[in-house]
Amino acid sequence: GFSVNHDACRNLRNQLTGLYAYNYGDSAVDTSRLVYGVSASKLRQDVEKLAKSVQGKLEGAGLSAGSLGTALNATFKKGGITTRPQAQELQAQSLQVLAQNGKLMLEGPNAYTLPYCASAVNIAVSSSGYASIDYDVPFLQMVLSGCVEYAPSPINESENVEENLLKAIETGSSLSFIAAYRNQNRLKGSPESSYYSVDYATLKGEMVNFYKAFSAAADRVKGAVIADHERLADQVYRTTWSNGESVIVNYSSTPYTAGSVTVEAKSYQFDVKQGEGARP
Repeated sequence: GFSVNHDACRNLRNQLTGLYAYNYGDSAVDTSRLVYGVSASKLRQDVEKLAKSVQGKLEGAGLSAGSLGTALNATFKKGGITTRPQAQELQAQSLQVLAQNGKLMLEGPNAYTLPYCASAVNIAVSSSGYASIDYDVPFLQMVLSGCVEYAPSPINESENVEENLLKAIETGSSLSFIAAYRNQNRLKGSPESSYYSVDYATLKGEMVNFYKAFSAAADRVKGAVIADHERLADQVYRTTWSNGESVIVNYSSTPYTAGSVTVEAKSYQFDVKQGEGARP
């Protein structure tokens, strides 16, 4: 029921607006493919329909609302203007409706969406890396830990898989993967050609191995809150949790020793402070 002329967002000149696709082949914006921005009022109507269609059918499961937690579109359509604050209110209402039908997952959620979010994916775990930045501090993860389950972008699409696994352990993130069970060859030459590493048969063993390595650390801090985060040395960090567990992550190429604990290069080690208990 989507109508471009009626439901897509418009700019101040009353022109249709949205996002152009990115061509990974020549590193340029592909102006031939425009992804329209959908008005918040249209989304609000469709959410009501979706909620009715899944009511009572999601026991033990949930919904992924994707970019509904990230995109916030104003529209200046003649006779139907919706400002960004108005769009924010409409999106919050939409998410509230969806959250009543089960757990809700969002991609890169904005602050106003978090009250309705049970899990979040594509959460940033590092900074821009500009020269003016000394090192990264996981402020967002400190806020979300113990309240919302969160994960960074799919680990099988990262440039450095090993480092991303360590980053997940440091920040208390979950792991996420993106995979296609079959017909992924049809993506070649399509607008979705960027999904070049999603073959399930190829990834299955790797996903299992990563999960086993990750869960050995994640199970020790499950449900706990990040209480402290320290930079011990260049590329060496310690995260302390509310249950007294403390993990040191070493991203450098040389071992790091702190007291009786030695952390090998590109590795991590728990430093449990027995008897200390929960920290404020």
